[in-house]
Amino acid sequence: MVDRITRVRNYLRDSNAVKDRDFVLVVDVLDTFFQLPPQVLVKRFQEILRTSNRKLQKKYGFAVVPPSKTDASSDLVQKYPQRVLFGASNICYADLEEDPGCISVPESSLPPDVYGWKTDIYPEGHKNWPRYLNPRAVIGQAADLKLIYHEVLRVIEQRHKKNGDYQALTQMYGRQEVVRELERRRTTNGAKEWLCNLIGISDASNLTGITVRLETGHRYEYGIAVDYKSELFFNQHMPRADVEWHKFSNITKSSRLQAQFGVPRESRMLLPPDVAALPNRFNQSRLVKQQTTIPEWNSTLDKLPTMHDHTWSTLPFITNPHSASVPVLAHMNGDSKLRNAWWEKMWFFSWGRALLQKYLRASQGFEAVQSALLGG
Repeated sequence: MVDRITRVRNYLRDSNAVKDRDFVLVVDVLDTFFQLPPQVLVKRFQEILRTSNRKLQKKYGFAVVPPSKTDASSDLVQKYPQRVLFGASNICYADLEEDPGCISVPESSLPPDVYGWKTDIYPEGHKNWPRYLNPRAVIGQAADLKLIYHEVLRVIEQRHKKNGDYQALTQMYGRQEVVRELERRRTTNGAKEWLCNLIGISDASNLTGITVRLETGHRYEYGIAVDYKSELFFNQHMPRADVEWHKFSNITKSSRLQAQFGVPRESRMLLPPDVAALPNRFNQSRLVKQQTTIPEWNSTLDKLPTMHDHTWSTLPFITNPHSASVPVLAHMNGDSKLRNAWWEKMWFFSWGRALLQKYLRASQGFEAVQSALLGG
């Protein structure tokens, strides 16, 4: 495990192919399924950052940065921006019940009764609010992830028992939120805080009963947050019954799906606009047979269905009715028996070879694949 984390950190630090401002996605290689393309991942990530940072600006405000030159003016910067997004989990890391990583992390952006009256009281955690960090999928800029993985290694190396990155990241997330809350309480208006508590609209983080030791001069802010709504990442470990294989062309099922899952406040289950806007992957040029591009045309391998019969709305997607979202990727870290069954349900499974060959013949396809092989 230490080897794996070290390799990730070293790759981010040393690779000529990765620049500090590049977006980097880190996932478990053995059990991660992608059902949507990279442009959807990046666009959603950026939108989540924009939305979250507006809320964080309102909650924590700005800080004044002194000028670097004597004749320059001071700058205002957001105190605590969100920069890195991990997958969300319904359960916290075991044996950290008194740690800020389990107590002080923010509340989920999903409704507090998203699973009905059983929300957060289900004994095995299946119906808990997804608000805890799961380290098996993360996206952020390379510079931010380098800092995070460097700190993970520092924490791990300090321990006699190497419990792994999961525990270290959970604790880092919790301490980040404690420091943010302490700073918020230091700068907030006392009368306003009292009134918000009185009428039940306070956005204070829970610091009750936590055990934490903070060191002066140590960095605790890493811009970490989690994907509450499974817009990017779905973790199958606990909430395996939270998703349904759904075709959005089935209007009857769409209208009943959330009721079947006991969602208390239903919304219209529609195909996400960013998916609907994607080009049809089954569109095959009539001239492709006559072109001499590699790989050579093969009538059996290259057979694709009629594009009009297979639009995005007619294809099956892993769908989360509780958040009305279609995740970009699914981390199959739960029941291993489901991996083969779910893989064969992926929308591209039956035409995987033909779609791959079609991509290789595309204007940028072969160059992209070749670049990837060389580390690009």
